[in-house]
Amino acid sequence: TSDLTYERLEFLGDAYIELFASRLIYESYSHLPAGRMSQVRELLVKNETLAELSRRYGFDQNIAVGAEIGELLRDSRGRGNKGYNKIVGDVFEAYVAAVVLSDFEGRGFEKAEGWCRDLWEAKLE
Repeated sequence: TSDLTYERLEFLGDAYIELFASRLIYESYSHLPAGRMSQVRELLVKNETLAELSRRYGFDQNIAVGAEIGELLRDSRGRGNKGYNKIVGDVFEAYVAAVVLSDFEGRGFEKAEGWCRDLWEAKLE
């Protein structure tokens, strides 16, 4: 079996996203107190935000899941449902990890971080 299961990619992507958000905030908003930096980071990494980004790229339309989860996705799509946002946000996290691990001539980390920064800029304005 492959070590690159959805769950493992989601676990790794979660950590990368947290790091990318922390670096962005630390570098761009160094004047903020640490507590406020944490609040801004939470805005960027919460499931609702990640699900929104996932939908922007159509990831929610291409999720292969079992019948029970598929029904949840169909019934709650676009309604701000926490279960839906969690699943679709997890897919975004897995995708970010896949980008990092996909090398891109040794630049996967840089590519994924730049992409996330670009996506978050509108949220921070």
